[in-house]
Amino acid sequence: MAVLKMNPPALWSFFFFFMLICLALSSICGGVQTFLAFILDEKPEWTGKRIYIVVGSCFFFFLCGVPMCTTGGIHLFQIFDQRCTSSLLLLCFVEMALVAWVYGYQKFLGNIEEMGIQLSKPIRSMWIVLWCAVCPIIILFIVVLKWVSYKPMKFNDDYEYPAGVQAVGWIFELLPTAITVGYFFFSLYKNGIHESFNPSPSWELTNASLALRLKKTKDNEAFFDETVYKVTASPKKEKMTEL
Repeated sequence: MAVLKMNPPALWSFFFFFMLICLALSSICGGVQTFLAFILDEKPEWTGKRIYIVVGSCFFFFLCGVPMCTTGGIHLFQIFDQRCTSSLLLLCFVEMALVAWVYGYQKFLGNIEEMGIQLSKPIRSMWIVLWCAVCPIIILFIVVLKWVSYKPMKFNDDYEYPAGVQAVGWIFELLPTAITVGYFFFSLYKNGIHESFNPSPSWELTNASLALRLKKTKDNEAFFDETVYKVTASPKKEKMTEL
């Protein structure tokens, strides 16, 4: 109704829906790319079938969104909208803690260098502070505050969903985190603490620590270059030796 009151209404309606299309495309690109990277990291031999995986992923996401377009789809959308945000923030906290505190921010910065991205010292310091302290604290504070100030889900602020729907909402919120944490404990049980907290041999081949060690080795080799310190006889001495 708002765009219809603006002059000319057809132009502003076009701009409004074009903006929605751009937002949708940017969101789906990030989601599909993350899903695609996960599959290809596990199955590198499928790289040649990348286009089929992209099409299949988009079709799968389309099927997941179809129930929200039905008569009662607005209620399913409300559950996702009200209960899944904290789960995403909690996963972000877990991911950031694993990268910054367990894997190590120095190794992660080394991975960035492997990609040819050179960061200045102030920028590196800024990212270290954000990864290790600022962002984890803010995200964890938001998640805890959301849970402490929990209110039952409602539709249009006048209809409170029954207990079964509230339970489904909690399942939607905690299931992604439960899968992540559950797999971690499964890895501890299957591989032990040492193996679980160390990169796999396949990752070690391209690990940033290896690249950093090679860089240090090359730097050290510069001080022990045989061509620099090799002692050669002078031409006069060579002639005297021939005589």
